[in-house]
This record gives sequence, C-alpha cells and structure tokens, in this order.
Amino acid sequence: MQNPSDISDILDFYAQTNTAYLHARGAHATRLLAKKVAGRPGEKILEFGFGTGSTTAHLAAAFPGADFYGVDVSAQMYQKAQSRLRFCGLAHRCRLFWVRPGERLPFDDGFFDTVFVESVLAMQPGETLAFAVAEISRLLKPGGKFVANETIWLDSATPAEIEQFNRACVEKFGVIQANGRYPYRSHWIDLLEKHQIRTDSWHSLDELDQEQGIAPHGWAPRLSALFTFWGRLKAKLLPRYRNIQLRYDREEAVFYGGKKYMAGILMSGVKV
Repeated sequence: MQNPSDISDILDFYAQTNTAYLHARGAHATRLLAKKVAGRPGEKILEFGFGTGSTTAHLAAAFPGADFYGVDVSAQMYQKAQSRLRFCGLAHRCRLFWVRPGERLPFDDGFFDTVFVESVLAMQPGETLAFAVAEISRLLKPGGKFVANETIWLDSATPAEIEQFNRACVEKFGVIQANGRYPYRSHWIDLLEKHQIRTDSWHSLDELDQEQGIAPHGWAPRLSALFTFWGRLKAKLLPRYRNIQLRYDREEAVFYGGKKYMAGILMSGVKV
C-alpha cells in the first residue's frame, strides 16, 4: 500500500484513492464526450492524460472495435490505470505510456484518428498548454477528431482574480486551477486554430444537463465502478487518508466564496 506521506498534491491523493471522473459533471460529461468520440472499429484513439483510467475503461467498453492508447506524466496514475484496466479485463486493448513532462510523445505524426482529453489541458501552466496542443495536433491525422472536456475561466473572471486563484490553488492543492496565459474561450479557439485544429462545437456543460450520451454496457464498467469504490472506501475508513480528504474538502468549501468563475466546456474540433 502506498504511503500518504508520498502525496505531494491533490492529484497524487486522487491516484492513491482510485478517484474517477475528475472533471466537471463527472460521469455524465464522460458519456457526452463518448458520444463525440464515437469510436469505430479499427480506429486508433488516444487519451491525453488518463488519470486513474476511468474514462479509458468507459470508452474502451463503449467502443470494443477501436484500439485505445493513453499517456500520463504521473507514475502513480499510470500504475492505478494499469491496475484498473487489468481488473476490468481491458488491458489487452488499452496501451498506456508513462511519459515525461515536456517531451515529444512516443508516436509518429498522424498516428491517431481521435485524441480526447478531460481536465488535463487547462491545468497546464503557461506555455505548457501550447506545447500540449501542438503535440495533440501533430499526432492527429488530417481530418482526425479532437474532443475535450475542460474547465476554463469565464470572461467575467479578471486577470487579477485568475492569478490570485492559481496562486492559492498551488498553495493548497499543489496544482493551478486553470491556465492563466490562455484563460478565455477566444484564447482557446485561437490556440487550437494556430495548431491546425478547427473548432466545430463548443458547449457549456451546464447547457447539456438533458443531453444523452453513451454509457457502456457489460461487466467492464461495473468492475471499474467497483475499483473506484474500493479507493473511496479507503479514503473514508483509513485515518491517514480520511484526514487528507477532510482537509481538501474544507479548503474547497471556502475557495469560491459563492461566485462562479469557471465553466466546464465540452469542445470538439477537426485537424485540418
């Protein structure tokens, strides 16, 4: 068992407790993302930042004919995602890679039909976001799909508020809230366009509450939910994890002060 003393930030804690669907609107947003991905037999699909593997398991179960790949910079997330996929019987169809931050990813240009990402890009600081978008563009074949669920700043959030929030987030949780160099919708669309990804849809997840997505069937999603439950149980029952969880909960409860600064966005685009 990993030791909580190894936890350097909130993402390490999430890794150790098997936390799933770490993004706005949780599993509902992933079902909507799956509808956008719409994987077909024989397609190569990459998850950029797979976390504990819950979304990879969801989509691999939903689209059994496609081949799935994933990259992540966290060794703990890599280990957890591998364990989840083995437990779900999906490891043979999902090839995961542990990569180093800022390095070129280990795939040829135009290797993938689709690249998708959930709550990873916005957390990249400064120009690291631009580098990640450039890599995603490089990996997509012409006409390939880009699909993302990201939480970004509303236009009403001022640069001073963004800087203040990110500074506080690093202090309390070890990661930024969302990129301050490319904070608003217009910045994201321009950045994607600069790297040959033309945005074709952009929706706040608040607008999509009644929209139906794709939920996988069979044993794999049930086993993935059980894997998540074990981690949640550990966070509740073991004092060393429970204390960390309570601290994060207290800090999150007072973080926003009742004002809405950000929105979860489901976006998609095409490599041109």
